[in-house]
Amino acid sequence: MFRTRDFDRAVNGAEVECQIASDNVAGARSLSVMENILQADGDIKGVFAHNDEMALGAVEAIASTGKDIKVVGFDATDDARKAVEDGTMAATVAQQPELMGKTAVETAISIMEGKSVEKSIPVEVTLIKK
Repeated sequence: MFRTRDFDRAVNGAEVECQIASDNVAGARSLSVMENILQADGDIKGVFAHNDEMALGAVEAIASTGKDIKVVGFDATDDARKAVEDGTMAATVAQQPELMGKTAVETAISIMEGKSVEKSIPVEVTLIKK
């Protein structure tokens, strides 16, 4: 939910045409959705998938077209990292669970000490690319 919302916010007003085709699509369904997108619009330059499973489905659909469409996923799963290394996926985004846990504990301690904390505390992510 937050990935979709924040992606929308980030691209709103961008100089690139962006469209969310589908949300919460995984596995074979992401392959099918991407095949339909490719049939409807042959001029796609890139895909940002909200998770690696969706991205890998898009990669599979794109492979049969011979087109050079960059795909970026999210979660840095082993399969996605391999696809990046092989060059079939442009990148994936890795969250930092250790930093997330540390930040959560520090925030909990601050709350218990009566300190005010931000409503949202982002934790940096890492772009995995070749």
